[in-house]
Amino acid sequence: MADETRRKEVITGLLVFLMFFGFFIAGELALRLIQFNKFGQLESVEKDDSYYVDEETGLRLNKPNLQLGSSRINNLGFRGPDIGAEKPLSTVRLAFLGSSTTYDANSGEEENWPRLVAKNIDEALTGCSTDFINAGKAGYGTEQMATLYMHFVKQTEPDLVFVLPGDLSQDLDWLAGQHKIDTHHDSYESFLAKHSILLEKLEKNIRIIQLQRRAGSKKDKLSFDPKEIEHRFRARLEHLIEAIVKDGRDAVLITTSGQIRRDMSISEMVAAGNTAIYYMPYIYLPDLIKLRDSYNAVIREVAHKYGVILVDTEDSIPGTPAYYADAIHFTPAGSKAMAKAVTSSLQGTEAAHSIFEKLGCKFSNQDRPR
Repeated sequence: MADETRRKEVITGLLVFLMFFGFFIAGELALRLIQFNKFGQLESVEKDDSYYVDEETGLRLNKPNLQLGSSRINNLGFRGPDIGAEKPLSTVRLAFLGSSTTYDANSGEEENWPRLVAKNIDEALTGCSTDFINAGKAGYGTEQMATLYMHFVKQTEPDLVFVLPGDLSQDLDWLAGQHKIDTHHDSYESFLAKHSILLEKLEKNIRIIQLQRRAGSKKDKLSFDPKEIEHRFRARLEHLIEAIVKDGRDAVLITTSGQIRRDMSISEMVAAGNTAIYYMPYIYLPDLIKLRDSYNAVIREVAHKYGVILVDTEDSIPGTPAYYADAIHFTPAGSKAMAKAVTSSLQGTEAAHSIFEKLGCKFSNQDRPR
């Protein structure tokens, strides 16, 4: 009887283990499939073979002619449809420079906001058509954007270059480093999490929950004045815009935004700022808004200094999960709202009308702004 009981216990233990292992494998495979369908890769950018490092510039770039989940990488290594060696006649070429918020991975190939801006403008114009280049690259600040423009984008002869800066997190990491604060969020991953997407996500969510409990307090957070780092941003942004203008191209500068808003309570900010809390755990969220305000002020000043078009989208898109997949990246609904805001702003700007008329086309059924 004792042997029979022991045998049943062993069998039960094995069944429980096999069920647990089966659920783990199923969860792992499901997450890998979702990630592959969405982003077209199973490894991180550093390991994934769909990227390469350009020897001359040191930039990490996409290999051309790839399908990465819902994103199409064209013949030049940019997201979107292929671009010919020569720009077709009566075609206005739009180029979009930015970071991951411009690449817009959470929105499909027909839904990302640069493509929708090009589509909206194409439908609004008479006398010409449009094509576009989405040169958004994850992790790029304006310094990398300037290098990308000078070495790769300008050769495509864009007529209008849109710039959505993405420097804030880079500059905050730099400042945190100056204060001897560890900014390597991936150091929390265990050995197993580095080889399992499921465990990585579990560890990441546990880490976010831990950080959220402390996010509402200013204790042990980085204390700074936005002016400590905004001059770094200004210098890089001016260098980029100056390069575009000296090249004879027209530029559009876009202010930045995100799900975290100044009228939110601390608890609401914590809920909205999941990725900001994870990647920048040293920041007090109201200070993040102050810095964003400071950077947007720089964007407006630089636009005025160089006489380029300013598109002020700050807070024009609702700061809710319906429009933001995380603290800064759009959902498809957010991408659509962003495209509408950018297009409407252009149509309401006299300078934009003049630029398109210079190129031989104009906005149809649209009164010129006064």
